[in-house]
Amino acid sequence: LDGSPEILAGVEIEARCRRLKRAARSGLLVHEHGFLVSDSADGPVAVLMDQQSGSSGSLKTTASGFDLHTGENLWGPVEVPGPLLGSGLVFAGPPEDFIGAGGPRTALDPASGAELAVEDGDSPRVLALLDGHLVLADGEELIGEDVEGRRLWTRPLADLGLTAAEARETPWEAVGDSHALLGSGGGQHTLIDLRSGKTVASDIDGAGFDSRSRTLVTSDSKLHGFDLDGTKRWDAPLDGDAELSAVGAGLVITESDPGGADDDGMQTRSADDGQLLDAAEEAPESGDFGAPHHIADSGARLVGDPGSPLLIPPVDRSAKR
Repeated sequence: LDGSPEILAGVEIEARCRRLKRAARSGLLVHEHGFLVSDSADGPVAVLMDQQSGSSGSLKTTASGFDLHTGENLWGPVEVPGPLLGSGLVFAGPPEDFIGAGGPRTALDPASGAELAVEDGDSPRVLALLDGHLVLADGEELIGEDVEGRRLWTRPLADLGLTAAEARETPWEAVGDSHALLGSGGGQHTLIDLRSGKTVASDIDGAGFDSRSRTLVTSDSKLHGFDLDGTKRWDAPLDGDAELSAVGAGLVITESDPGGADDDGMQTRSADDGQLLDAAEEAPESGDFGAPHHIADSGARLVGDPGSPLLIPPVDRSAKR
């Protein structure tokens, strides 16, 4: 998010990607022109969906992977069973009679487009593919694997208060490159370490990750900071109606209802220790657009409608001196 054309294009792709995720979480099918930005060992890949005519004249859904920075076609088009689900590079066929839960799922490797997991008969159910971590359900067991097929962990679904059917329909969201937020609805989320399957925090409203300080941040009635291994580093108060808005560039930003003409309802804290910071020093002006909903490592921010956000460049600290 430094203002270069390829980064601005990436911002737009990520913004459209968030719209797809929201549609999937609300139970709406995402149709043929969806796309997703997914990480691979060689960098971010933009996966675009399309529909093409099949041999019998029917339409088939395809996915293709492109280098996010150069636009080079890395793989595809590859035929997939249906649209993206919103929990990583996982595709689902239409539900029977086009009503109810989706059909069999397929997970693709973002680097190559190869099939990593396909639901068939009694095979494990595909739940999510996030940052090189594949999450499956086999009976009442939750399974974590890497993209090479190596099993990393297992744990009972009952630990998360879920049945196998519920787990299959529950959204997963990447938090950093090694954790995921599981669940929907306020106060009903669980933060899981995708490397070990362990729960970092449960019954939370939201979570974020700051790559500068390597801190996981969660919110419930308070804010909490954790090391990547789940060790709690700090706690901080959270005003009654305040919500976690964004985490990044060493900052934690919360937003509540404005308290007056001189109070925009936004607080800025250090992600490293949770201490309050001077928002005027740390944050660029965002006008009437409210708190940012995304902060890049550079300090650039996305504000306004998440569906069509505005980009605020990072603060030029040399100009302030």
